[in-house]
Amino acid sequence: MIYPNVLSFYEDLYIEEACTVSFLILSEDMNNLKKGLEDVKFEMEKEPDNFIIFSFYNHAHRKVQHLLETYAKTEDAYREVCLMFSESPKTMDPSDFFTYFSKFVTEWKVQNGNDRADV
Repeated sequence: MIYPNVLSFYEDLYIEEACTVSFLILSEDMNNLKKGLEDVKFEMEKEPDNFIIFSFYNHAHRKVQHLLETYAKTEDAYREVCLMFSESPKTMDPSDFFTYFSKFVTEWKVQNGNDRADV
């Protein structure tokens, strides 16, 4: 065999974790984080001399920005992988999409003599 490592491609995947992702829930979480940050900013503006709120806001703002950027990259990557497999990212939920992969990997392992059920 020319590429024996290809047979164990599934070792590089985190399918079980991907099967639990819902962009609807993630989107709600991102919106809640933004709203919470806006609330903290409002409080900070009411008490401009409060160092604790100021420090918390600055730290939280950086963290939330990072999460929002990561979320946007995740959405882009998911959109690309859906299109690669001729699926619509608007109608195909990640949990359904990656469940197909989970089933494929399980069947792949059985057919290749590696019948471990853990994916």
